[in-house]
Amino acid sequence: MLSTIETVENLLNESLWSEALYLGEYHIEKNDNYITSEEKTIPNEWLSRYEGNEELLRKRLHIEGIPFEHFIHIVNSKQNYDTHTQMRWFHFLRKTFTFENSVNIEEEMSYLNTKDVPFIEFMIPFFEISKAMILNNSKINTSTIISSTICSQHLIAMIAEAITSMALKTLIFELNKSRLNKELIGETPEERYEFFIHSKFGSKQNILVFLSQYPVLARLICEFTEHCTLNVIQTVERLIEDMDKIKDSIPSDFDFVTSFEALGDSHKGSQTVIKLVHHHF
Repeated sequence: MLSTIETVENLLNESLWSEALYLGEYHIEKNDNYITSEEKTIPNEWLSRYEGNEELLRKRLHIEGIPFEHFIHIVNSKQNYDTHTQMRWFHFLRKTFTFENSVNIEEEMSYLNTKDVPFIEFMIPFFEISKAMILNNSKINTSTIISSTICSQHLIAMIAEAITSMALKTLIFELNKSRLNKELIGETPEERYEFFIHSKFGSKQNILVFLSQYPVLARLICEFTEHCTLNVIQTVERLIEDMDKIKDSIPSDFDFVTSFEALGDSHKGSQTVIKLVHHHF
């Protein structure tokens, strides 16, 4: 029987993650297996997305900078692509599910429990990697302006909100599918829900197995988690560096940051306006 680590590694080495690549990210080589546009037509599943309008599809490909013959090769080829292994989001996915450092997120989970986040167990690996990035930042860990706990609590709350927005419909679909297939055990809806949570998300391995069914979702979560964490770290570092100037410019006495939150939607790599709340003397 394979160990959990071996199972995770085997799953990460599967080619299925290439399904999360955008068309422009496929690495195409013209060799004996190259499929030309003369040999194959556009699959109906692609034409249907453009209401059968091939000209509109061709225009979209041109705007994206994707040669039509490359598109034809990608959608008709049985070739396994490994371009995803070079992508930043995949490196983050691998790091999330293979790093072995023990990170205690009990305080963060207690904080989130006050917000009633559904399917929170599904998100735990991403909370852990995010907190690990905070703990590895020496400026935050030695700061008297904001504690690493406050930083990780509110950062993880931001990540939880984003993952909920991205994954909730998928998670509800899978829960209902398990219910219809009579896979859930329990006398009450609450017991059946807990059974679903434990069986699907009771370990990192199980969560990765679940995500392997939805590689695009895995990519989106990884991209947001990493970018959001790096942006919060950058914000806090700048606050620490500029604190003396801030105190000189603002006619008010304050001591340390008690909380922060994102204002508005994120953009350009999960960047957003962050509101910092200070404790006043």
